[in-house]
Formats: sequence, structure tokens, C-alpha cells
Amino acid sequence: MGTTLVRELAFAEDMQRYHLFGDLMSQLEVLEACGKPGMVQLSPKCKEAIDESMRATGRAAKLDLVFTERTDELKTSKGEVHSFDEVGGRTWLVSRGGAGHA
Repeated sequence: MGTTLVRELAFAEDMQRYHLFGDLMSQLEVLEACGKPGMVQLSPKCKEAIDESMRATGRAAKLDLVFTERTDELKTSKGEVHSFDEVGGRTWLVSRGGAGHA
């Protein structure tokens, strides 16, 4: 995944604005737009990195998190449907687990 950074100078103001473009930003937009309230949505690559980190550090048992692979469609609040291919495969939802969490 590559991202291109474009710097745009605003002549009317004394500040610079930055715009990001590329595949990564497109994937992030879909993940954000199709997320579930109160949960974090992970791309497959992000989930792989978390799994590897937990294996390497042995911290898996200490996390109070539940990872659930999405089986429903990716749909925005406006009803726009997206393909899992747009974000690199099936995504994961993260919620708090354990006692005291709903």
C-alpha cells in the first residue's frame, strides 16, 4: 500500500494544508464509513500485525479485547455497500471483552 503526500500552500492564510491520496487513504475511508458504533474496525493486514505482535510478546492472554471477523456486508450509514476487496479482505471488529463490559 502506498500513499502520496501532496502539500498545498494556502496563499490567503498563513498556514499550510496537507492532502493525502492513494490506496491507503481510500481503504481508511471505507473502514471508517462502514464501522460499527462503539467498535474499532481493523483491516486484515492490521489484524495480522496485532496477532504477530501478541505472539512475539506473549501478551495475548492479558488483553481484554474480543476480535470478531465480519461476515455481514460493509455498508455505510447512507446505505452505500462496499466490497471487502476494497480493504484487502474481510475486516475485524474489536470490542472490549471480559467482566464488566457490555
